[in-house]
Amino acid sequence: MRITGPWPELGPQVNWILPDLDNAHMEVPDRPHDMEETRDPQRRAAVKRTRAFTVSSSSRRLRGDNFGPLPPDGVKRIVAIGDSTTFGWGVADDETWPALLQEELTRRGHQVEVLNAGVPAQALEGMVAWLRTVGPTMGLHGVLFTRRPPPAGGDPLHAYAQAVANVRRALPSARVHVLLSAISQFDPHGMQVWQIEDSGLRARITDTPVFDMTPSIRAAQGSRGCRIELAGQTIRVVRGETGETLLTAAASQHGLPREVYTLLEKDASVREALFFDDGHLDADGYAIMAPIVADELATAGWFS
Repeated sequence: MRITGPWPELGPQVNWILPDLDNAHMEVPDRPHDMEETRDPQRRAAVKRTRAFTVSSSSRRLRGDNFGPLPPDGVKRIVAIGDSTTFGWGVADDETWPALLQEELTRRGHQVEVLNAGVPAQALEGMVAWLRTVGPTMGLHGVLFTRRPPPAGGDPLHAYAQAVANVRRALPSARVHVLLSAISQFDPHGMQVWQIEDSGLRARITDTPVFDMTPSIRAAQGSRGCRIELAGQTIRVVRGETGETLLTAAASQHGLPREVYTLLEKDASVREALFFDDGHLDADGYAIMAPIVADELATAGWFS
């Protein structure tokens, strides 16, 4: 089912969540996959490891949105804006990390509202367009700018830093915090570049905190579940609890070798802890992420 569409008021190339979705049913692969497995009907039909979830949205095109036009007096409104990891691809509305962050901060005694402005496959330009156009009308105390630099040509770190600078200009009275979503251990490209992205953005964005979720999620994973290991032009699939090598294959130029997808489809026990595919946390992962983000905001003085 299609749940996104153009939003011309934000720009000619900007897609957003459709308004007024009511438990729209979604079914997606429940394992790492390549895009052709979702685009090609024959390959999609061969995917048996799937998960279902539903999506609801408000008239203002935000997921799980039950807040008023402006926050009540004394309430700090935060928007989490990003791509599919912020949207909560694969989980229910109340299992997304913005929804769980709302619960966590409320439990800690803070009067807050956390809006979910995540959109699957969202680009930096779309995030900035929303914050420039809609953001000033929302009574925002803070912005959690949450996605990784896009793997594009040119200088993606420069483009990212420019996007953050544009947000700060658009919302001068709001706090801004960059959150980099955790990298899966089934993402060969991400595994090679996440530390470069983290340090590179910290060097370029000196007036805004940057926090990478990857080390915290890796620590929570421990030795549980499966992962890939890279060695030159070879990829191994390893079971963490035992160290057993389940598969060795030649590395692919893009994504994972076909043999890895075949193994994942054949054996449902080959699964990374806290992730359901190679880009998205599962409900347990988001439940761990929310208090980590709450701690980060507290350390940064958001509620002092």
